[in-house]
Amino acid sequence: MFGHVGLAFATSLSGLVTALIMVRLLIQQNRLGLRWVRSLGRILAASLIMAAFISGLQYIGAVLESVLPNAVWLAFLVVGGAVSYAGAARITGAVPAGILGRFGIGKA
Repeated sequence: MFGHVGLAFATSLSGLVTALIMVRLLIQQNRLGLRWVRSLGRILAASLIMAAFISGLQYIGAVLESVLPNAVWLAFLVVGGAVSYAGAARITGAVPAGILGRFGIGKA
């Protein structure tokens, strides 16, 4: 009835329900605390920085978008998003430096 939109919605909804179940189980086991909230805040901050960066790329790159094939433009946005998230995660402390160090970002 809803086609691909219904499938995407159902997938998103099932992921949300799964996440809520996991959070409930972690709370029952007393495994969620202030440290978790801080980590979530750092991840959210890094995600917002990435979103702002990609929005800026789309705004500034309007000329490039009209010249490049769609697949190349999409690849450019994906790589730009990944690089901006890695940098933002390093700055905000969302990801430990040891993990990013494996990829040459930050301290090893």
